[in-house]
This record gives sequence, structure tokens and C-alpha cells, in this order.
Amino acid sequence: MPSPLELAADRLLLGHRDGPVVLLSARVAATLNRHAGLGTYRIAHRGEDAEVDAALLALALAGSSWPGSGGGTKVAAPAEPVALSKWVSTAGAAARLSITDRAVRRAINEGRLKARRDGTAWRIHTTDLEHYRAQRP
Repeated sequence: MPSPLELAADRLLLGHRDGPVVLLSARVAATLNRHAGLGTYRIAHRGEDAEVDAALLALALAGSSWPGSGGGTKVAAPAEPVALSKWVSTAGAAARLSITDRAVRRAINEGRLKARRDGTAWRIHTTDLEHYRAQRP
């Protein structure tokens, strides 16, 4: 019998030794997370039932692996070459900081992160990014 929760690259296996096993694709997990509000439910009821917590977390992880599950475009833009430029976009900064690009733009607007305008986009120097990272808790 498989473990109660098993996560592979493209599928999610949910089961318990006393019951049936359910196999979901990452696409189905992403759809359920997005349209059924499972993330909100998982946060609101965290800690009430460990098995439900684990299943909802596994659904969130499997769903996040599906391309396009974060909303927006289905195919990510090519990664910025890190070594070629000392400047990064808000998306590049967000990836390096493990936060959202919205949080990066908020830090820029609040003056906590130095950046310059390049047309309609923000550009952040890698040195300024490292200073910001060092100041974060």
C-alpha cells in the first residue's frame, strides 16, 4: 500500500490504509485550488485534522507544479541571464528573494528597495538587491 500522500512530478496520490486511493493530475489539483478556494479553506482550518491538512497541502504543491497555475500566462518568459547583467527586473528580484513581484514593487514604492525606471519597467541593481536582502528579517 502506498504512503497516505505521494507526490510525483505530474500526479498526486491520496490514500489511506483503511480506504480508497485517489489519483489526481497536477492540472486537476491546480483547477481545484484555483476555483474551489482550497487554499483559503486550508488556511482557515489548519490544525483541525492532520490528514486533511496533509491532503490539502499536497493538493497545493501538486497544483503549483502545473504550468500556468499561478494565473497569468501559461508559459513563463525566458529567464534573465543572471551573469550577463547587473540589473534585474522585478520578476528576477522576486525570484531571488523568494517573494512575489508585487511585494518587490511595493518595496520599491515604499523606498525600501532602490530601483530605476526603464520605460514602464523597474530595474534593480544586483548590489541594491543584496542590500535589501540583508535588511530583511
